[in-house]
Amino acid sequence: MSTVASADPQLLQVTFRLVGPLKRSTFQREAPDPVEEALNDVLHWSWSTRLQISRLRLDVAAELTA
Repeated sequence: MSTVASADPQLLQVTFRLVGPLKRSTFQREAPDPVEEALNDVLHWSWSTRLQISRLRLDVAAELTA
């Protein structure tokens, strides 16, 4: 993870880099399609990350206005 300060002091850019394969512990009868599974993992990770960022933003805003 790296952070970059911008010209705007109120803006902070964060960049994440995925390293290595994404893994999931599921048991299936046949081997899953690795491309489809990787895509599903990335989409789920993206959704959950955006949800957590939204929650964090709301919590910080609530603290700053209190």
